[in-house]
Amino acid sequence: MSTLDDDDDDDIPQLSTHALAALQQFMSEQQEQEERFERLKQKAEDRFEEGEKAEVEEEIVSMDLFKEDWQYDDDTSLKLAQEVMNNTRGRVACISAPTAFVKLKSLKPPNARELFLFEYDARFDVYGDRFVRYDFNHPLDFARATELAASMDFVVVDPPFLSEECATKTLSTVRFLAKEGCKVLMCTGG
Repeated sequence: MSTLDDDDDDDIPQLSTHALAALQQFMSEQQEQEERFERLKQKAEDRFEEGEKAEVEEEIVSMDLFKEDWQYDDDTSLKLAQEVMNNTRGRVACISAPTAFVKLKSLKPPNARELFLFEYDARFDVYGDRFVRYDFNHPLDFARATELAASMDFVVVDPPFLSEECATKTLSTVRFLAKEGCKVLMCTGG
């Protein structure tokens, strides 16, 4: 055996025990969140199969489960939620803004039963009848459209893409949902 073979082991990166413990804790927390999400999803599916309205009242889905780039940071989502709470006690739609919806729901506002998430990502169906599957390509074609038309007091909207077509279609949904005097908070990335 040559000394070169012995040196090969030195080139393998190693984590310190502190870093390894932190990584293991992080991985464990992620696993717990994923398991909790799956339990919530199963609970919603079971209720749906039993003909009940699937609702997630006190349980909030951690946004840590979603690694997409559309998430707001905590400060931004808190600011959006505070704007909503300071400006309405009525019905609220969050269109393509799941982070704002989750933060708002976690603050347990008095109008919590009047919060709706319009979102393409079906993972949010754990919110039961507060979730409306939404595709901006079909801005007026969604479940409960007749019931929700012209009923929103406040709309938080973040068009999923920075294009004129997406903004135009998404804003047609806003106009459809907004009742007279509705306030709109539009966010865009960039």
